[in-house]
Amino acid sequence: MIRFTALRRLIPALAFVAVAAFAPTAQAFDTFTATGSLTAARYFPTSTLLPNGKVLVAGGVGNSDVLASAELYDPTTGTFTPTGSLTDARYIATSTLLPNGKVLIAGGYSNSGCLASAEIYDPTTGTFTPTGNLTDGRFAATSTLLPNGKVLIAGGYGNSGWLASNELYTPDPTVGSFDDYHHGSGLDFGELAAGSQGTTVRTVYSNTTVTPFSQDQALFALKVTRVLGPSSYSFKVISTTCVGPSLLPNQSCVIKLAFSPKMWERGEVTDDLTVEDSTGTHLLPLTGTALQPATFILAKPLADLPDANTVGFAWLTSDDADFTISITQPVVTTVKVKQGKKTVTKKVTTLKPFVIKTIKNQPAGPSGNSISWDRKINGKAAAKGKWTITMVAKSARGTITAKLPITLS
Repeated sequence: MIRFTALRRLIPALAFVAVAAFAPTAQAFDTFTATGSLTAARYFPTSTLLPNGKVLVAGGVGNSDVLASAELYDPTTGTFTPTGSLTDARYIATSTLLPNGKVLIAGGYSNSGCLASAEIYDPTTGTFTPTGNLTDGRFAATSTLLPNGKVLIAGGYGNSGWLASNELYTPDPTVGSFDDYHHGSGLDFGELAAGSQGTTVRTVYSNTTVTPFSQDQALFALKVTRVLGPSSYSFKVISTTCVGPSLLPNQSCVIKLAFSPKMWERGEVTDDLTVEDSTGTHLLPLTGTALQPATFILAKPLADLPDANTVGFAWLTSDDADFTISITQPVVTTVKVKQGKKTVTKKVTTLKPFVIKTIKNQPAGPSGNSISWDRKINGKAAAKGKWTITMVAKSARGTITAKLPITLS
């Protein structure tokens, strides 16, 4: 068995005083420029470019021991940040990006010798989880993703010497994923004025199966559910081709969504799109930013209830507001008016409001209330006929009024 100290002599040690990025620029091509430093010094780690543009650096040897830590390099900021740790500390391992966007880390060397263990890194959760073991523990092997989605692990050095053996890794054959996970953490709809209709955005859902289903296996059945969560009224599925009975290996379907933030929404709005298939439920995070307009909006009262003494109201505002709810009946009187030498009779309609409810400091957002009214005005029964319920909301940014005609029978 090759021990840690012997391995240092077997493979020439590399000393890194800084991390460098190969950066062709407009000023000079084929040059290296310095970028951010690793959070932990390490040599012989794995390095994998992720679909979201970041780079996963895992394991290696530090100043005194083999490392289990891992970190992500963000080329947009030029910085490294820690992520989840390997389940087994290792270096000189193989690293392969799988079709579903996850990373296979296999083999390598540790204080206990050659490793046969392997694990999967999930960029969406930032965690490593064990997977099947190699048939032979090995380090300094090669790994290649094949067109059928399998991974070829070849050669390397084992506990008994150099290896001629090779092996194939087959990923979980029943995995579905949103392609937007491969470009970040989900769908971001950007900024949109509250109360307006947003543009439609599409996402692709893929069955990343690498081997065909046998006849006795269930088909990859899809069921798109509605957008869930407290903001489900702001995100909406417009259309989808992700409908049964199946989505075959390596096939994809399209889901179109729209973001229309409601008037009371302010700042970041989040939710999840869920897709259920034969392997379980998969979530795609949805994010948008609601920009408040200069004024607020008030919903009208609910439909009138002419045979009851209770009237229901519903409203929404983007500001805290004071509400005044009143009822008025048009009163028609006849007056005589002179027009030149003639006197004519005209009908004049006047509104006499009667306040039946006041609400102070109503919080912004959707709300509702039931207003009990005994159908009396100043102690007298209200006359049958047409009335108008008026709601007035006053906030620091202004006043707005909503009206609803009702009929008392």
